[in-house]
Amino acid sequence: MFSQEKTVDDALKRIESALAGAKTVRVKFKSEGSGKRGDNETKIVFSGLLLLKEENRSRFETKSEVNSDEKATASIVSDGFKVRLESSGKSTDRKALKTQNLFYRNELLRLGMLGAAMLYPLAKPSKIGETYLLSNFGDGEEEKGIKTMTYDLMLAGNKGAGKVKLWYDPNGYKLLRRTLQFENAEDNVKVEVSETYEEYALDIEIPDDRFHIS
Repeated sequence: MFSQEKTVDDALKRIESALAGAKTVRVKFKSEGSGKRGDNETKIVFSGLLLLKEENRSRFETKSEVNSDEKATASIVSDGFKVRLESSGKSTDRKALKTQNLFYRNELLRLGMLGAAMLYPLAKPSKIGETYLLSNFGDGEEEKGIKTMTYDLMLAGNKGAGKVKLWYDPNGYKLLRRTLQFENAEDNVKVEVSETYEEYALDIEIPDDRFHIS
């Protein structure tokens, strides 16, 4: 139980341990975000599905709507050896990273799935585990068995700083919701994201054909 943990970051470690030890992961999510640079503001509604399975197999499907106008769908599928990216009617294949699934777990735990979509093109094996600096863990309120925690987040090499709040179920250590506020005063950038995990299931049956690439 959470009360037996010495510090709040122990809870995050338990969530990470449950996620890392799962043979399969299925996460259905929905995000709403806004970003402002100077006087220019962008709003996005983002939703999708993440599937992970042993042997470095993954499927990341997304739908996005920017400024209530630009709509797009995309998918990134890995069979463990090859990755196929499909977006706007175009398809591209490339070699899968050995850390493909580790990247998704890292993003899901620390930044969220909207962040995963934004940073995926930059994902490199040497950067996994070095992308974020977490500090100032705090114990939030509890309501009807739901726990919360807060922490500060910094992206390596970025002067901006973010504040994250997580809602999670201590029975199984499953993520339920996240909010993120990020600011880089030097570049006059502010970002706010609210993300809900409508489904967060570990070690469930996922058919192999969901990761098939012809």
